[in-house]
Amino acid sequence: VNNLQPIKNDPTSFMNNKMRYYMYDLDKYLYRSNHNYRPVMRKRYGEYGDVEVQILEALHEHPLRTDDPTQASVFVIPVSLTDFFVRTGDFKSLYADIANETIFQKYHGHQHLIIAQTPLLFSRPYIHPTKVISRGYKILWNVTVAKFSDQDGCRLAVDRGFITGSNADFKSVMIGAGHAMSRSTFSISHIPDKKLPLIPATMTRFINATYQVFQQSRPSKFVSNSTQYRRALINNTNTDSSLLHTLYHNSSIGFGLDSDQWTRSFSSSRFCMVIRGDDPASRTFLRAVKFGCIPVIVSNLVPVFAPVFKSSIDIRDFTIIIDETKFLENPVEVIVTRLNRMDWEEVKAKMKWLELAQRLVVPDHPESLFVPAMMYEMQMARETSLSKNQTELVF
Repeated sequence: VNNLQPIKNDPTSFMNNKMRYYMYDLDKYLYRSNHNYRPVMRKRYGEYGDVEVQILEALHEHPLRTDDPTQASVFVIPVSLTDFFVRTGDFKSLYADIANETIFQKYHGHQHLIIAQTPLLFSRPYIHPTKVISRGYKILWNVTVAKFSDQDGCRLAVDRGFITGSNADFKSVMIGAGHAMSRSTFSISHIPDKKLPLIPATMTRFINATYQVFQQSRPSKFVSNSTQYRRALINNTNTDSSLLHTLYHNSSIGFGLDSDQWTRSFSSSRFCMVIRGDDPASRTFLRAVKFGCIPVIVSNLVPVFAPVFKSSIDIRDFTIIIDETKFLENPVEVIVTRLNRMDWEEVKAKMKWLELAQRLVVPDHPESLFVPAMMYEMQMARETSLSKNQTELVF
């Protein structure tokens, strides 16, 4: 199942994308809520809301944005539903304002785009706890949603019977994420917070890295039977001592680092473990990309659950994907063997694709392709929806 991966189109197609877009008034939508944050909700979902705001501000500043709606083929609704939820905003009036927009009425919501970075949004299991948000989904049905997960990929994985073995731990997650809550969606995974420094992905950075492997986990348990995967390297003692030395010498593996140490160690590592957690994906994935660190993914379902910009880039080109069952059998040996098998040509190829991935997923990159890629992904998602063709998968 770890070979499931949506077929990508020409990887240069999005670079020449000149699709113009119009944004509704930011003050009316993005900055409308003056309510104070709810501390518990802010702690749990605040980063997702911050990233949604970051994405919308990047869209607002990009030259593809036009102030003339007649020149636009896409219309962006600049609201952070997560931030609004954390602030206990008035969703009833928000949805009413969207529905009453002249352009929205003209297109019945088609050709519109909204951002949803948190698992709370547009996912069936969260309908009840987020009733205040989900009651507006009918209004937004025709709107294309840029989500962290891939609706079509999740649904296909379930329909084709691939949620077996260790993947069955995520059956309810995959069913919920694959349930159609909007007509068309695409995955941008978990875009990294702008507060994290950008470390350019270069061979010099790789060669001069202080640490070999980075994995720092939280001490609390994970759901979906994932704690054993997160702790496999940290608690491993049943391995040949030479292999242990090879992996742990000059690596940062464990938990308990403060935020400054975490950033220094992470951004100074060659490889970063991206291991399944409460769901198949992890925010560590694109943090690793922003730090110029090759992600080592231990999660069979990531390529279909949260394939970042799947029509523009193949995550297998800039990551290493490890079968989670084999990893659990002998985690140290599996990782050491795979990394030792890499030659300089493979490293150079990974770093080259990682450099492109940085331009794609970092909105504030000095040579960012984030916005053109967003518009291209939206176009591909709408074409798939309109043609009623399902995303093809490689087995």
